[in-house]
Formats: sequence, C-alpha cells, structure tokens
Amino acid sequence: MNGLHNLLVWFNDPANWHGYNGVPQRVLEHVVLWAKAMTVATLLAVPVGLLLGRSRRSGVLTSNVANIGRAIPSFAILVLGVVWFGLSDVPVVVALVLLAIPPMFTFTFTAIRGVDRATVESARGMGMTSADMGLNFVCKTVWTQMPD
Repeated sequence: MNGLHNLLVWFNDPANWHGYNGVPQRVLEHVVLWAKAMTVATLLAVPVGLLLGRSRRSGVLTSNVANIGRAIPSFAILVLGVVWFGLSDVPVVVALVLLAIPPMFTFTFTAIRGVDRATVESARGMGMTSADMGLNFVCKTVWTQMPD
C-alpha cells in the first residue's frame, strides 16, 4: 500500500507535469518512438506479406520463419540493440520494429491467402487487372478478415 501511496503522491506533484522531465513530454517521446517504429515495420512487413501472400509457393516456410521472430524476448532484443548501437533511441526503435514485423507480416500474409480463389477468378473474368483487384477488391476483402 505504501508504494501505491507514493505513486499517487508523485502523480499529484505539479513539478512532475512541467518541463523537460514532465509527464506530457515523456508521453510525447514515447508516441514519437512508437510512430517511427510502426512506420518502418509497416513499410517492411506489409509489402512482403502482400507479395508472398499472392504467390502460392513459399507459404509454410515464410510464415514459420516470421513466427520464430515472435518467440524472441523483447528484453533480449533491447539489450543487443544497446550493445550494438549504444544508449540512444535507435535500439528502442530497432527492438520495436523487430517485434512488430512478425505479427504484421503474418496477418497480412494470412489475410491475402484467405481471399477466395473463385472470387479472384470472377474479378479477372470481369476484366479487372491486378492493380484493380488489389485496390478495389482484394484490399476490401482482406480488411474484413483483419483482427480488431
């Protein structure tokens, strides 16, 4: 109970809410790091998931390799990043990117694979090109399959 009391006292102290070390500044720093990591991870994982999801050859191997990345502890990645890059924002962003890529890739890959082949063939029969299907049809079908 003493720890909870100390926490409440700290949060109610106005000195902790202003300046460079204030709570709003630290929250902003976390949001910026998160945005950098998610942008990089999305730019890496989603296109690869889209491309490999369309090809029917490399499914099991790529999905299993991506899932190996989900088993790596985040603390181990962070420690290796600090050893390699020093104390800065770089190891945090690298760790977050490495931890975000496997689920992004797996969800994109699985969603693309889940599109019914008969539906794709009927879209081709109606004259849709690959770009038309990707923008107008497959993305809408995939969006309904994405987890919340």
